[in-house]
Amino acid sequence: MDNTIKLTLVGDVFLSNMDDTRGIGIGSRILKDGIEIINKDTIEKLKESDILFGNLESPLIDSDELVNMGSFAGSIKFVVILKELGFDIVSIANNHILEKGLIGFNSTKNALQNAHIKHVGVFNENKSNVEIIECKGIKFGFAAFNAIKDIPNPNIHSDLSLDNVKATIDDMNLLQLDYKLLSFHWGNEYIHIPSLEQINLAHSVIDYGADIIIGHHPHVIQPIEKYKNGIIVYSLGNFIFDSLFSKEFKTGMKVDLHFRKGEAVAFNISEVILNEDTLNSMQESQKFNAKVTSYFNQMSRLLLQSSVYYNKYYKITLKINRLYQRIMMKVMLCKLLLFSSNKKLVFINLLKRIFKYERKI
Repeated sequence: MDNTIKLTLVGDVFLSNMDDTRGIGIGSRILKDGIEIINKDTIEKLKESDILFGNLESPLIDSDELVNMGSFAGSIKFVVILKELGFDIVSIANNHILEKGLIGFNSTKNALQNAHIKHVGVFNENKSNVEIIECKGIKFGFAAFNAIKDIPNPNIHSDLSLDNVKATIDDMNLLQLDYKLLSFHWGNEYIHIPSLEQINLAHSVIDYGADIIIGHHPHVIQPIEKYKNGIIVYSLGNFIFDSLFSKEFKTGMKVDLHFRKGEAVAFNISEVILNEDTLNSMQESQKFNAKVTSYFNQMSRLLLQSSVYYNKYYKITLKINRLYQRIMMKVMLCKLLLFSSNKKLVFINLLKRIFKYERKI
């Protein structure tokens, strides 16, 4: 009997239309086609896992009309998609979960609970709630935190700070867990290395007792670091997302963690390829492994220089990458203008982009 546990991590799950894709985005397509939109091979690969964890980026509400309108919200019906993919637990501490306020947040929690999908990232006296999953005699504890504050958070989800994380770990230490896994919604978008602040925070959290840190939000992949006895996944990129405007945005990462009593945690990675025909496909390749390794090597080389040099390089690269992605957004909008059935709305959105209106994703 194989006692190895396969715990799979995936990136941002955004079951919604964005402002630019009203009526034609992921949310509308799922309303129309349901589970048929899911790549069948992806489902089979994910079902090989004992535990599946991801970040649910959009609230789930009881209004198909609002979903079609590009309201940054999905339908409560979409829990069927999450169940079909095999999700056991998700984070709901992120910068879009409050798009529909407390009502939308509670609607999301209820939908997940009714579908028997655990969720973490709920505010609990400045800490995160903790969920436990026990598998083959091993107890895993999960918690989640958000550092991106686009929408004011009146003590609804858990905010990311070292004090909040430490207090949560203190609670986890009372639960006789074998492993503590923390999800962080953090960092800047479109850059393939973490900030120095993220690195320092991650190291401090591992030093305090966490085993695995799971990063979301940048929408592109970032390095995986083995630090002491812990593993830090700085960013998994996207798993399901709307408005696929660039190759970097279409590339995510699946991390399979392998746990066995008395042994060190091992892992392997797969490339997640997002496309317009089905939600995504996944493949393992040496080329992709080399790409992720190159980001880690780049981070390590910069750290060897100095913190000043690292920060300077980071800021310049971030500025260049943001400019490129904004250009690619406008290219996508131009394509929508040519092919969309709602050209008037797309044209208005294109003007907003040109005049520097931008909503963070």
